[in-house]
Amino acid sequence: MAKPDKLFSGLGRAKKPFSAQAGSTALPRVAELVEQSDFAFFWATDEQGQFTTFCAPCLSSVGVKVGDALGQKFSAIFEDVQGSADVSQRSLTLKMNSRAKINDHIVRVAQPSGEKDEVWLQISARPLIEHDVFKGYFGTGANVTRLVIEHQEKATREKFDNQTGFYNAAYLARRFDAVYASLAYAERSCALMIVDIDHFRSVHERHGSAIADGVLREFSDRLRNLVGQRGEIGRAADDQFRIILADADDRGELADMAINLDRMLSQPYRINGRRVFLSVSTGVAIAPYDASGAADLIDAANLALMVAKQNGGGKYCIYSPEISEQSARELKIQEEIEGALQRGEFSLCYAPLVDTRTNELSALSAELKWDHPEIGRIPFDVFWPIIDSSEAAPFIGDWMLRQACSDASSWPESLRLAIHLPQGFLKDHSFRTTLPDAARLNNFSSARIEIEIGEQVLAGDLAASARLLDDIRAVGARSAILGFGGGNASIAMLADLKVDRVDLDPDLVRNWAADPARAKAIFLALVGLAKTFGVTTSAREVDALDVLDGLVGCGIDLAAGPVFSERLGQYDIVALSGEIFRKYRPKGPPRQRAERIAMLRKIGLIHEDHYYDVLIRNLSTTGAKVTGIAGVSVGTEVVLDLGGGQLAVAKVVNSDENSQGLKFEVPLVSDGHGGLMTRHRISPYALAEAGLPVGVMGTDMAALKTMQDGMRKPPSFVQLQL
Repeated sequence: MAKPDKLFSGLGRAKKPFSAQAGSTALPRVAELVEQSDFAFFWATDEQGQFTTFCAPCLSSVGVKVGDALGQKFSAIFEDVQGSADVSQRSLTLKMNSRAKINDHIVRVAQPSGEKDEVWLQISARPLIEHDVFKGYFGTGANVTRLVIEHQEKATREKFDNQTGFYNAAYLARRFDAVYASLAYAERSCALMIVDIDHFRSVHERHGSAIADGVLREFSDRLRNLVGQRGEIGRAADDQFRIILADADDRGELADMAINLDRMLSQPYRINGRRVFLSVSTGVAIAPYDASGAADLIDAANLALMVAKQNGGGKYCIYSPEISEQSARELKIQEEIEGALQRGEFSLCYAPLVDTRTNELSALSAELKWDHPEIGRIPFDVFWPIIDSSEAAPFIGDWMLRQACSDASSWPESLRLAIHLPQGFLKDHSFRTTLPDAARLNNFSSARIEIEIGEQVLAGDLAASARLLDDIRAVGARSAILGFGGGNASIAMLADLKVDRVDLDPDLVRNWAADPARAKAIFLALVGLAKTFGVTTSAREVDALDVLDGLVGCGIDLAAGPVFSERLGQYDIVALSGEIFRKYRPKGPPRQRAERIAMLRKIGLIHEDHYYDVLIRNLSTTGAKVTGIAGVSVGTEVVLDLGGGQLAVAKVVNSDENSQGLKFEVPLVSDGHGGLMTRHRISPYALAEAGLPVGVMGTDMAALKTMQDGMRKPPSFVQLQL
């Protein structure tokens, strides 16, 4: 709030303290004037701070019981609002205790909570002095409630967004800078989460602004309840929100929070009888680990958000230095996509879908494969999201469909072709002409084709999705939902959309070993839901016999994965001839182990006061395999330096001449885009206190490698040449 004297100019100020005689002589005339006023009043207290005079008829009209004031303490009638968000002024109690004059001080009438609307007053007073003895105060005042409310409303408009009640973009920028600076000064961490509503513009286009506004209000209420007192929220753009979290550096907790945000914010919205579905993408960055300034932290969180959205939306991503490197690679990939088709770098591979009751092959699911002449084999999860939304999608989709029909024309007639086509190809409805034409040219029945579509694609707009599925049926093909159960629209999708098969979210299958009981409960629910609507169910990435047994027990119809076969090229299918179409015999490890990421990267290993260079060959949430040192016994405790301030305490569980298997003391967590990371990192502030280089943590190990200086004991292990 502005300074008090800008709200109300007061009833005049005395140049020096009143004498008791002067006050008593003027009192009748002042009382007469006040009785004629509809806003002013006057008051007086004794030396104990109790009211001796309180003439305020203007306050009676707003519910203040004036007659009860006499004999009451000043603090029983007036509440000092010093230090509140609305008023900046010195303490009234301090002024009165020091017998100081009071000029245009804002107070609030003390009333039982909720009994009346707030009443704001502006008071001025001078001490009454007689023979240098303090006798109390004589003061004037005015009801400035209207002015205060107007100021509060103006301040609210300047600070908060009308639709959501969160900080608006302008104030958010100032607030974030202030919070960041305060936390950095105190050497405390600050996390920033940027939450973006995927495809919110389509809600406006499909349902109109009234429905979209209603969705936004309910979305904001949910977000406010989910964040609670943990952070401050601002609206940075129409469909983007920022959450400021002080003292948050546990990346596991932030990942859980991001997952929960998507789960709860993606629940269906029912506005004016219409049901609307949303998904959100979230980018997360943490200072001082990922940024050395407020602007840098925003850039880091935005980069993480971009990766989350490129992965198909409805995902989260936690920033790491590798993201910048990955973004550069993806930019190159994006530039190479359009020419890849002409250069013949694309091919198709097929995942066998096996009937779990008979172990017979039911279908082959086509997937795009890209072998780049310079980069090599590019992982499907890396390039597919880019293709999905690229301008080349219609051309790539057309080629995929025609090539798959050509390949499948040599298969037995009982075998179906399932194919995952780019979103851009499906949305422009090119398949309506390509599919019948490709089937006819290859003498292949359209009824044997099953088009696979991601759940996120269909959940965005159910009406548009229903039209897409109608078009698929119109050309005689079947449809399947991929990633079913990964979002929150599963029930509504099965109720509103007519599909032939649902393929359960592969992440649920991969994480079976983490909590088999929970995984089984989820699959039982999803399979039961699908069967209620007469829909076939399938699951991919089945990599262990215990997972297969569990899925069969849940009633899954079709399964694919290493327990039956790896993906096959058309050449492999032809070479195997009729053998591939016979019954499959499941094989593989009896139990699923934590998913491992194959890699070959130089990292550090710390033992006692020595730092060794090793190569990490694979990494999982629970452990890793490293090479590069010898003479290591089982049971030895070591620390892996994964870079970027990430230290993982581990124990050697197996060892040979030059490699060791390690088990982590604390499991790693997912970064949201296919990588793993430690929950905590060494703070740059701690490094500075130790005399090491301080700054944003990169992927190099220079800071911690300085631990080699000042070694006292001989090394326990033999460093091998890498």
